[in-house]
Amino acid sequence: MRKIEVIDEDNQIVIDDQYDVTTIDFFPDRKEFEVEGSIKDDAWWNHQTYQYKISTDPIEVSIRLLESSSEPHLEEPRRQYTVRDGVIVGPITKDLEKELEWHKMHIAGGYTEIFFILSKHPEIISKSEYRRFLRKAEQRLKAGVAKVEELVKEDAKGLQVHRGEEGAWIWYPDTETEKEEIKEYWELTEEQRKASKYGKKEEYVEKLKKSLFNEDSPTYIGMSEYEFRKSPFILEHIDELLNEKAKNSNVDNKETKKKSYWHWLGYVWTIIANLISIWFVLAIYSKVYESFQVIAVSILILIYSNLQGFLMSQGKTNTRNIFFIDAEFKRIRKLLNNEPTKSEMEEMKEAQKTVNRAMVNVYISAIFLFVLDIIAIVHLFGAINT
Repeated sequence: MRKIEVIDEDNQIVIDDQYDVTTIDFFPDRKEFEVEGSIKDDAWWNHQTYQYKISTDPIEVSIRLLESSSEPHLEEPRRQYTVRDGVIVGPITKDLEKELEWHKMHIAGGYTEIFFILSKHPEIISKSEYRRFLRKAEQRLKAGVAKVEELVKEDAKGLQVHRGEEGAWIWYPDTETEKEEIKEYWELTEEQRKASKYGKKEEYVEKLKKSLFNEDSPTYIGMSEYEFRKSPFILEHIDELLNEKAKNSNVDNKETKKKSYWHWLGYVWTIIANLISIWFVLAIYSKVYESFQVIAVSILILIYSNLQGFLMSQGKTNTRNIFFIDAEFKRIRKLLNNEPTKSEMEEMKEAQKTVNRAMVNVYISAIFLFVLDIIAIVHLFGAINT
């Protein structure tokens, strides 16, 4: 059974199926991803590093191979390279040469990578465009699969669309006996299969598939055979992504409302705390009658007010300096072609929001400090003039 685990916060995808385990690590800041995989029960790990780029009209992901190597699981590391820095250093093959050139990734062969890459670049593909891309891919595949099922159902040989761990395929109705025989059949050589009783069946199915999946055929259904075979997995993954995004959106809205509630509660508490401070000051003045006492209390209040104002001013200045330094670092990183990652940008945005909320509390307190100054000055002048 094929299992796909998307670990968003680590920019990683783990794919586990009956044949192999593959881990894909993405690096959106430099537009690369690394693939590490191993066929189960095999003694070697395989490594590839790809660079990617995104086109917007139409939306496509293209890749090229930068590095390819393999190394044993249990022995001392002795990695064997076939490609380094985008150059073949091992045996040269036509397929490997093609991998070094920019080429389009097709959904059937790399749907997990394509969908993940597009989700990590909102500066290129917005969230709404990303969802639209997923929805269009979903509807195209659903329409193609429905057309295959319709045409197969009309076929005189009684063919069926089957689904299983291999994906989707077209074949005759299975009986228990035939299931066992067909396993043996696919293990035969091509010549042996032609001589077998299933040879004619396979020939007929292949002819039908050519009419459905060949772009030059008048009955072409708009998808490749490989897309049809992988369609159950692709549609399931798209459905998970669309539902997960919707679920996250609902959670985000709830969290935003919750945070907003606590922010407003914080502002209200700041106002209440300052009103209590003013009430205490007025209560103190109501208990002192001698001019000397009034003058002393007024001076102490002015000292307190000015000290608080100084601390607020210093905090504001320090905050501005921090953001100025951060902006300079961003500029330097941009010149070095090392722009901040999405997570770093989000952290900075959260920090900016936190500072902005704190500044609102500072401004509220500053207004009340100004009121305290007026109260203290009025009482001070009143005591001096008596």
